[in-house]
Amino acid sequence: MASKLEAESAARESEVSAIGHIRVTRANAESLPGFFKLLTLEHAELLGTLLELQHWNKRSGEVEDLTREELLESLVADIVAHEEAERTVLYSRLRAHPKYGSSLDRHALDSEKVLRVARQLESLPPTDAAFAQTLKQLTAMYQQHTRREETELFMRAQHALDAKDENLRLEYLRAKTRVQQGILKG
Repeated sequence: MASKLEAESAARESEVSAIGHIRVTRANAESLPGFFKLLTLEHAELLGTLLELQHWNKRSGEVEDLTREELLESLVADIVAHEEAERTVLYSRLRAHPKYGSSLDRHALDSEKVLRVARQLESLPPTDAAFAQTLKQLTAMYQQHTRREETELFMRAQHALDAKDENLRLEYLRAKTRVQQGILKG
């Protein structure tokens, strides 16, 4: 009985931490220039959707099951589109700057892990016992990945790139749209 209470307490603590991260992220985004503000706000939105899905996963019912599956499908597509467009635009531009090599490799590896777990989650039925654990794992991984990007990479990258450059933001949005269209066709 005690271990169940400890697990529930740890889960609540993790959720509170993620909610706090979302609030801080949104507040911090306001001080960022255009492109990095966009990426940071998308991080907060995606993390919020992960938390919403976790909350829905604790309930059951036919209507909720359908909504949960739609939310999951949309969430995975949004994570894939965001991560792939971010790597295509931001990471590729930063690779031109030698000082970003190893840290960029670590961020790219984190991104790959997030995508792998997101696709794994998508393949599981929400009623499968592994679904809740995989969703929890994805939420924690995504929170850690975005926190590192925002605190380590974005702060330094603002000096290497012109974050106010509207072309950078538009290039990212076009890349993201191409990925989303590919997902819809596939």
